[in-house]
Amino acid sequence: MGKERKEWGGKGEYALLALVGTDANVTGNVAIDHPKSWHQHLGYVLWALIECPNESINIAPWTLAFGRLPRGPLAVLKENWTGQRELY
Repeated sequence: MGKERKEWGGKGEYALLALVGTDANVTGNVAIDHPKSWHQHLGYVLWALIECPNESINIAPWTLAFGRLPRGPLAVLKENWTGQRELY
């Protein structure tokens, strides 16, 4: 980054930058722990990253983008078991 870099606009840009760094760290750790099957764990890693609140702004990236909490796998199962929603 050169001299043309401007000041950051706010916490949203900082959160995005922190998420990209966190994504690389977590993916790297999964690759170290599971060198032959790391790609099979990426879905779980990505879900955890978008659902967990960011430390700096205390908001999950999903909530920041969509304004509500994500409907995860457990919520889908609960809705199915209680009859609120059918699985297709």
